[in-house]
Amino acid sequence: MIKLLIYLIEGTRNTMTNLRGLMFKKKLEHVKSFAGDNLKVLKSPTLIASNVNRLTLGNSVNIGRHIVFDLKLGNIEVQNWVDLTHNVRIYGPAKIGNDVLIAENVTIGGTIHNATNISDDVWIGAGSFVENGASISKGVVIGAKSYVRASDELLAYGIYVGNPIRFIKYRL
Repeated sequence: MIKLLIYLIEGTRNTMTNLRGLMFKKKLEHVKSFAGDNLKVLKSPTLIASNVNRLTLGNSVNIGRHIVFDLKLGNIEVQNWVDLTHNVRIYGPAKIGNDVLIAENVTIGGTIHNATNISDDVWIGAGSFVENGASISKGVVIGAKSYVRASDELLAYGIYVGNPIRFIKYRL
């Protein structure tokens, strides 16, 4: 009986996240933006739209609670299999690659017009800040509460922590 109850609760939770995903897709259509298949939304994100800039979400993107997409300064592109946990703020212009995990309370971007580029297979720890114009190479892991400046050169598959950010070792 308990297993059946857990199964029903999980099924309801999955149905609600899928429904929120469909509702957010409809919201994106009004601002001429796009979301791919299998979008899962825990709570409807805040979309600060502009008339010319667009938000593009790839397939299998998971959006947590209190996510902000700010399109005032540029487009935001989020590719496939990306997890945005809770309280993530992304300011355009920004491009986020495939298989990216962004933990809680992360801010990407800021006030200048240089595009932020996050490559594939990147993990960003909780409470980190990535400046607008920063470029994060493939496979990089950024530790919690780290600060990535636009001028920082991050080597592929490196592990970085701190403020100022420093190299610890290679991930592989």
